[in-house]
Amino acid sequence: KIVWWCIHKKEFSEEEKNNFREIIHLLEKKEKDREETLHTANLTHEEADKLYHEIASITRAIMDIKECETGKVNLKEHNEDVRQRIDDAKRWMNFLKTVGKK
Repeated sequence: KIVWWCIHKKEFSEEEKNNFREIIHLLEKKEKDREETLHTANLTHEEADKLYHEIASITRAIMDIKECETGKVNLKEHNEDVRQRIDDAKRWMNFLKTVGKK
C-alpha cells in the first residue's frame, strides 16, 4: 500500500521521508532476521523456499520504498525503465511458477 501510494504522489514532506526511512529500517531488520533464520535453522525444503520468497518480497519492498523516496519510481510516466521492471517482474513470476511445480 505504501509503495502504491508513493508512486502516485509527486513530492514528500520531511515527515513522510522520515517515515520512509523508519519503514526501511524496520524492513531491513526483518530481512536480516529472516536471512539469519534461513542460514541457521534446520528447515525443510518447503519451509526454506517459503522463507526465501518472504525475504525476496521484503527486499523488493525496501528497494521500491527507497526508489519512491528519491522520486525514481513514477508509473504515470511510461519510460523504458518502468517497462523493463515490469518485464523483469513477469519473468520472475513465471520462473517462480515453474520452480513451484517441480
